[in-house]
Amino acid sequence: MKDIKINYKLIPITLFLVILSFFTIFFIFRGDLRNYILFFLIITLSINFFFGEKIIFALLIVAPFLGFLRRLMYLFGPYVRLDIFNILSDIFVLMFFLFIILVKRKELLKNLKESLIVKLFSFLFLIMILQIFNPLQGSIIVGLGGAKFWIIPMLWFYFALLIDTEKKFQNILIIIMIIGVISSIYGIKQAFWGFTKFELIWIRSKMEIEKFGSIAVLSFIRPISIFPSPQEYANYLLIAFLIASGLFLKKIRLSVYFFTMILIFFAAITEGIRGIILMIFLGFLFQCFIYVKDKKLAFFIAFFFILMYILFISTISITSIYHVLPVNISRMYYHVLKGIFDPFARESTIWERIMEFGHIPLISIKYPLGLGLGTTSLAGWKFGGNIIGFEVPFFSFIATSSIIGGIIYFIIIVLSLKECYKNYNKTGSPLYVISFSIILTYFIVGGLTLYSTTPIYWFTLGLAVEKNLN
Repeated sequence: MKDIKINYKLIPITLFLVILSFFTIFFIFRGDLRNYILFFLIITLSINFFFGEKIIFALLIVAPFLGFLRRLMYLFGPYVRLDIFNILSDIFVLMFFLFIILVKRKELLKNLKESLIVKLFSFLFLIMILQIFNPLQGSIIVGLGGAKFWIIPMLWFYFALLIDTEKKFQNILIIIMIIGVISSIYGIKQAFWGFTKFELIWIRSKMEIEKFGSIAVLSFIRPISIFPSPQEYANYLLIAFLIASGLFLKKIRLSVYFFTMILIFFAAITEGIRGIILMIFLGFLFQCFIYVKDKKLAFFIAFFFILMYILFISTISITSIYHVLPVNISRMYYHVLKGIFDPFARESTIWERIMEFGHIPLISIKYPLGLGLGTTSLAGWKFGGNIIGFEVPFFSFIATSSIIGGIIYFIIIVLSLKECYKNYNKTGSPLYVISFSIILTYFIVGGLTLYSTTPIYWFTLGLAVEKNLN
């Protein structure tokens, strides 16, 4: 009797065909615009799935626009809290991860065997999976909801291990930067000329039904561009700026990347999230230090850059701005400046961050096994679980995964930064400098449960793993 050989490649393909058939029948019987757009996105992503890693590029393009598409749908239907647009990209991420396990497991096991970063990350990933069942978050439903915010983005780390050429690496960063430019233009439009009708419907629903207060500052609505929240928009601007500045400092298409930096920086100013502005400067200065081999010269450049910025800001009269810019922009600008030059003001969030340094050891001692995925994400609120929030992302990770998970995460960051620096000295590629600045700044301020930027962060960590790029 002959042994039956299983073609593992057919498993994810068969699952895809079953899911595709289901949605085809569903949309035929429910033919409204919302479902047609969903059907188009599913078909588009499905086609890319059959080309292997091309799905990575497709998901990077589609994910940032899902928030905009959700808002657009409110022209044709009522506001809904639970929407299939929310899980569309998650389904494809899970399917592609299944594809990697079944079809690319040799490459995955090779990386697991050779790289300490991959070993540590895989152990951390296992800890996060176990947190789904943590009873402290309320219920397993809350844990499964939290998996969307914590575990699904972490899968992108493994996707990065499939990138085997520098050209693919560069193309991914360029795609992110282009989307950053598009979102900057649209965000500036919102800042100066306001929101469209369907966006206002979504904003009112968010503020009235879900009490989404962070969308406003100084009684004005922050720009959100194409994203679900101001925080996600600001984090995306940070990543896009660091990509542009990394290529600019390497003297690649100077004029293009210089104007890209100016545009994104202006959009970040109108957004009014002060931590992002500081991280833009920090990331840019670190790029300068790495690129310039003469460290004394690098220090002089950094000092001169900061001095010129302070002198420029000090010459601007806040009162004169009110006569030139819309009221919301001028107040937002003042909000940013006050946060940068008076970080210890009474209303500053820095006091919350300082208090968290005292709280996190107590929480770690009281709950050494962590609080679960739902407790520190929107899942805790949406599914009626326990909720706790932190201004410092690293503390949020510790509370979620346990003190052991936090220590492993910190070690991964240190090793990844070291690997980026080593790979740059070895290859001279600006891509590793860009990765270094993204990992460092996002670790400090980046949200770890955001739909479109957190996957990029984990993906960048995966790109930092030592491998021979052609």
